[in-house]
Amino acid sequence: MPATFLDPEQTDPTFRPLDISAEPYSWLASGFSTQGLVRASNDDAWAVVPGRAFVVADGIGGQPGGGFAARLAVDTFVDVLGERSGFADAVTALGSANENVLARRTDAGFPEAGTTFVSMTTSDDSHCAVVWCGDSRLYRFRDGRLELLTRDHTVRNEVASSGAPEADLQGVPLGALTRCVGSQLMFEPDVLVIAPHIGDRYLLCSDGISGQLSARQIEEAMVGTTVGSTALALAHMADVAGGRDNATALVVEVVPA
Repeated sequence: MPATFLDPEQTDPTFRPLDISAEPYSWLASGFSTQGLVRASNDDAWAVVPGRAFVVADGIGGQPGGGFAARLAVDTFVDVLGERSGFADAVTALGSANENVLARRTDAGFPEAGTTFVSMTTSDDSHCAVVWCGDSRLYRFRDGRLELLTRDHTVRNEVASSGAPEADLQGVPLGALTRCVGSQLMFEPDVLVIAPHIGDRYLLCSDGISGQLSARQIEEAMVGTTVGSTALALAHMADVAGGRDNATALVVEVVPA
Protein backbone atom coordinates (compact mmCIF):
# COMPACT_ATOMS: atom_id res chain seq x y z
CA MET A 1 0.00 0.00 0.00
CA PRO A 2 1.22 3.56 -0.56
CA ALA A 3 2.81 5.55 2.21
CA THR A 4 0.77 8.17 4.01
CA PHE A 5 2.46 11.58 4.05
CA LEU A 6 1.43 13.56 7.11
CA ASP A 7 1.13 17.34 6.91
CA PRO A 8 4.10 18.79 8.83
CA GLU A 9 2.28 22.10 9.30
CA GLN A 10 -0.31 20.23 11.38
CA THR A 11 1.81 17.56 13.02
CA ASP A 12 4.94 19.56 13.83
CA PRO A 13 4.30 23.13 14.98
CA THR A 14 8.05 23.85 14.79
CA PHE A 15 8.20 23.00 11.09
CA ARG A 16 9.45 25.83 8.95
CA PRO A 17 10.29 26.18 5.23
CA LEU A 18 13.93 26.09 4.24
CA ASP A 19 15.87 28.88 5.90
CA ILE A 20 19.19 29.21 4.11
CA SER A 21 20.46 31.43 6.92
CA ALA A 22 19.92 28.73 9.53
CA GLU A 23 23.05 27.70 11.42
CA PRO A 24 24.57 24.53 9.90
CA TYR A 25 24.41 21.45 12.09
CA SER A 26 25.75 17.95 12.39
CA TRP A 27 24.70 14.74 14.15
CA LEU A 28 25.89 12.58 17.03
CA ALA A 29 24.33 9.16 17.47
CA SER A 30 24.71 6.10 19.66
CA GLY A 31 22.53 3.06 20.26
CA PHE A 32 22.28 0.20 22.70
CA SER A 33 20.15 -2.94 22.65
CA THR A 34 19.44 -5.41 25.43
CA GLN A 35 17.90 -8.87 25.24
CA GLY A 36 16.06 -8.31 28.48
CA LEU A 37 15.56 -10.86 31.22
CA VAL A 38 12.82 -13.04 29.71
CA ARG A 39 13.28 -13.45 25.96
CA ALA A 40 15.51 -16.23 24.64
CA SER A 41 17.01 -13.98 21.97
CA ASN A 42 17.21 -10.35 20.93
CA ASP A 43 14.98 -9.79 17.90
CA ASP A 44 15.64 -6.03 17.66
CA ALA A 45 17.97 -4.48 15.09
CA TRP A 46 19.33 -0.99 14.58
CA ALA A 47 21.73 0.91 12.36
CA VAL A 48 23.33 4.31 11.88
CA VAL A 49 24.51 5.73 8.58
CA PRO A 50 26.59 8.60 10.00
CA GLY A 51 24.94 11.93 9.42
CA ARG A 52 22.26 10.52 7.12
CA ALA A 53 20.08 7.75 8.50
CA PHE A 54 19.07 6.30 11.87
CA VAL A 55 17.01 3.10 12.03
CA VAL A 56 15.40 0.77 14.60
CA ALA A 57 13.37 -2.38 13.91
CA ASP A 58 11.67 -4.78 16.30
CA GLY A 59 10.91 -8.31 15.11
CA ILE A 60 7.30 -9.21 15.87
CA GLY A 61 7.13 -11.27 19.05
CA GLY A 62 5.32 -14.59 19.16
CA GLN A 63 6.36 -15.46 15.61
CA PRO A 64 9.55 -17.33 14.66
CA GLY A 65 12.01 -15.29 12.68
CA GLY A 66 11.34 -11.88 14.17
CA GLY A 67 15.04 -11.21 14.48
CA PHE A 68 15.60 -12.35 10.90
CA ALA A 69 12.93 -9.94 9.64
CA ALA A 70 14.22 -7.02 11.71
CA ARG A 71 17.85 -7.39 10.62
CA LEU A 72 16.90 -7.98 6.97
CA ALA A 73 14.63 -4.93 6.95
CA VAL A 74 17.31 -2.69 8.45
CA ASP A 75 20.07 -3.95 6.15
CA THR A 76 17.88 -3.69 3.04
CA PHE A 77 16.77 -0.17 3.94
CA VAL A 78 20.35 1.00 4.41
CA ASP A 79 21.56 -0.71 1.21
CA VAL A 80 18.76 0.65 -0.98
CA LEU A 81 18.98 4.13 0.50
CA GLY A 82 22.67 4.24 -0.44
CA GLU A 83 23.90 7.77 -0.93
CA ARG A 84 20.40 9.17 -1.46
CA SER A 85 18.61 11.14 1.22
CA GLY A 86 15.34 12.40 -0.21
CA PHE A 87 12.02 11.73 1.48
CA ALA A 88 10.76 9.61 -1.41
CA ASP A 89 14.03 7.66 -1.28
CA ALA A 90 13.32 6.67 2.33
CA VAL A 91 9.85 5.42 1.38
CA THR A 92 11.29 3.48 -1.55
CA ALA A 93 13.95 1.93 0.65
CA LEU A 94 11.37 0.77 3.19
CA GLY A 95 9.21 -0.63 0.40
CA SER A 96 12.21 -2.63 -0.78
CA ALA A 97 12.76 -3.86 2.77
CA ASN A 98 9.16 -5.08 2.91
CA GLU A 99 9.51 -6.87 -0.43
CA ASN A 100 12.78 -8.49 0.63
CA VAL A 101 11.33 -9.82 3.87
CA LEU A 102 8.35 -11.25 1.96
CA ALA A 103 10.60 -12.80 -0.68
CA ARG A 104 13.13 -14.40 1.65
CA ARG A 105 11.34 -15.38 4.86
CA THR A 106 9.82 -18.67 3.64
CA ASP A 107 13.11 -20.03 2.31
CA ALA A 108 14.68 -18.98 5.62
CA GLY A 109 12.11 -21.10 7.44
CA PHE A 110 10.06 -18.19 8.83
CA PRO A 111 6.93 -17.88 6.64
CA GLU A 112 5.16 -15.49 9.03
CA ALA A 113 8.13 -13.33 10.07
CA GLY A 114 7.58 -9.58 10.28
CA THR A 115 8.91 -6.51 12.03
CA THR A 116 8.10 -3.00 13.11
CA PHE A 117 10.30 -0.21 11.78
CA VAL A 118 11.14 3.45 12.38
CA SER A 119 13.74 5.58 10.61
CA MET A 120 14.87 9.19 10.48
CA THR A 121 16.76 10.29 7.39
CA THR A 122 18.37 13.65 6.77
CA SER A 123 17.93 15.79 3.67
CA ASP A 124 20.00 18.46 2.01
CA ASP A 125 17.32 21.09 2.68
CA SER A 126 17.76 20.99 6.49
CA HIS A 127 14.70 18.82 7.10
CA CYS A 128 14.35 15.15 8.03
CA ALA A 129 11.94 12.44 6.96
CA VAL A 130 10.54 10.10 9.59
CA VAL A 131 9.19 6.85 8.12
CA TRP A 132 7.62 4.18 10.29
CA CYS A 133 5.41 1.12 10.28
CA GLY A 134 4.20 -0.53 13.50
CA ASP A 135 4.82 0.58 17.08
CA SER A 136 8.52 1.41 17.13
CA ARG A 137 8.70 5.08 18.03
CA LEU A 138 10.47 8.39 17.54
CA TYR A 139 10.57 10.92 20.37
CA ARG A 140 11.99 14.43 20.31
CA PHE A 141 13.55 16.04 23.38
CA ARG A 142 13.68 19.81 22.99
CA ASP A 143 14.01 22.56 25.59
CA GLY A 144 13.63 20.04 28.41
CA ARG A 145 10.40 18.55 27.08
CA LEU A 146 9.78 15.12 25.56
CA GLU A 147 7.37 14.79 22.65
CA LEU A 148 6.22 11.65 20.83
CA LEU A 149 6.34 12.35 17.08
CA THR A 150 5.08 9.01 15.75
CA ARG A 151 1.73 7.31 16.23
CA ASP A 152 1.63 3.59 16.99
CA HIS A 153 -0.07 1.47 14.35
CA THR A 154 -2.11 -0.61 16.81
CA VAL A 155 -5.71 -1.67 17.28
CA ARG A 156 -5.94 0.69 20.27
CA ASN A 157 -5.11 3.73 18.16
CA GLU A 158 -7.37 2.63 15.32
CA VAL A 159 -10.21 2.31 17.82
CA ALA A 160 -9.43 5.73 19.26
CA SER A 161 -9.46 7.27 15.79
CA SER A 162 -12.81 5.70 14.99
CA GLY A 163 -14.40 7.02 18.17
CA ALA A 164 -15.56 3.57 19.27
CA PRO A 165 -15.39 2.95 23.04
CA GLU A 166 -12.80 0.39 24.09
CA ALA A 167 -15.39 -1.17 26.38
CA ASP A 168 -17.18 -2.49 23.29
CA LEU A 169 -14.11 -4.48 22.29
CA GLN A 170 -13.73 -6.89 25.18
CA GLY A 171 -11.43 -9.72 24.21
CA VAL A 172 -9.84 -7.77 21.34
CA PRO A 173 -6.05 -7.42 21.73
CA LEU A 174 -5.80 -3.63 21.65
CA GLY A 175 -2.03 -3.71 21.50
CA ALA A 176 -1.99 -5.84 18.34
CA LEU A 177 -0.31 -4.30 15.32
CA THR A 178 -2.34 -3.04 12.39
CA ARG A 179 0.70 -2.38 10.19
CA CYS A 180 4.13 -3.98 9.88
CA VAL A 181 6.99 -4.73 7.53
CA GLY A 182 6.68 -8.22 6.06
CA SER A 183 3.05 -8.13 4.98
CA GLN A 184 1.14 -7.65 1.75
CA LEU A 185 -1.91 -6.22 3.49
CA MET A 186 -0.45 -4.53 6.58
CA PHE A 187 2.40 -2.60 4.96
CA GLU A 188 1.43 1.07 4.91
CA PRO A 189 4.14 3.33 6.34
CA ASP A 190 3.51 6.83 7.58
CA VAL A 191 5.88 9.66 6.67
CA LEU A 192 6.45 12.85 8.63
CA VAL A 193 8.75 15.74 7.73
CA ILE A 194 10.38 17.49 10.70
CA ALA A 195 12.76 20.43 11.14
CA PRO A 196 15.63 19.67 13.53
CA HIS A 197 17.08 22.41 15.72
CA ILE A 198 20.54 22.52 17.24
CA GLY A 199 20.26 21.09 20.74
CA ASP A 200 17.51 18.62 19.86
CA ARG A 201 17.81 15.02 20.93
CA TYR A 202 15.84 12.29 19.21
CA LEU A 203 15.11 8.80 20.48
CA LEU A 204 14.27 5.96 18.11
CA CYS A 205 13.22 2.94 20.14
CA SER A 206 11.49 -0.41 20.18
CA ASP A 207 8.48 -0.98 22.41
CA GLY A 208 10.75 -2.64 24.92
CA ILE A 209 11.64 0.93 25.89
CA SER A 210 8.29 2.68 25.46
CA GLY A 211 6.31 -0.23 26.87
CA GLN A 212 8.34 -0.57 30.07
CA LEU A 213 9.23 3.06 30.84
CA SER A 214 6.90 5.98 31.42
CA ALA A 215 7.18 9.17 29.41
CA ARG A 216 8.53 10.87 32.53
CA GLN A 217 11.28 8.27 32.93
CA ILE A 218 12.28 8.62 29.29
CA GLU A 219 12.26 12.40 29.55
CA GLU A 220 14.50 12.35 32.61
CA ALA A 221 16.93 9.95 30.94
CA MET A 222 17.21 12.12 27.82
CA VAL A 223 19.09 14.72 29.86
CA GLY A 224 22.08 12.36 29.95
CA THR A 225 25.53 13.82 29.38
CA THR A 226 26.22 12.01 26.07
CA VAL A 227 24.14 10.16 23.49
CA GLY A 228 26.00 6.97 24.41
CA SER A 229 25.34 7.19 28.12
CA THR A 230 21.71 8.09 27.45
CA ALA A 231 21.11 5.07 25.19
CA LEU A 232 22.79 2.77 27.71
CA ALA A 233 20.77 4.23 30.60
CA LEU A 234 17.45 3.73 28.79
CA ALA A 235 18.22 0.09 28.00
CA HIS A 236 19.36 -0.53 31.59
CA MET A 237 16.20 1.12 32.94
CA ALA A 238 14.09 -1.21 30.78
CA ASP A 239 15.82 -4.22 32.31
CA VAL A 240 15.37 -2.83 35.82
CA ALA A 241 11.69 -2.31 35.05
CA GLY A 242 11.34 -6.05 34.48
CA GLY A 243 13.20 -6.82 31.27
CA ARG A 244 10.10 -8.41 29.79
CA ASP A 245 11.10 -7.58 26.23
CA ASN A 246 14.06 -6.77 24.04
CA ALA A 247 14.77 -3.07 24.36
CA THR A 248 16.63 -0.87 21.90
CA ALA A 249 17.40 2.84 22.25
CA LEU A 250 19.07 4.88 19.52
CA VAL A 251 19.77 8.45 20.64
CA VAL A 252 20.59 11.16 18.11
CA GLU A 253 21.68 14.72 18.94
CA VAL A 254 21.80 17.77 16.69
CA VAL A 255 25.02 19.73 17.24
CA PRO A 256 26.68 22.72 15.52
CA ALA A 257 28.61 21.72 12.40
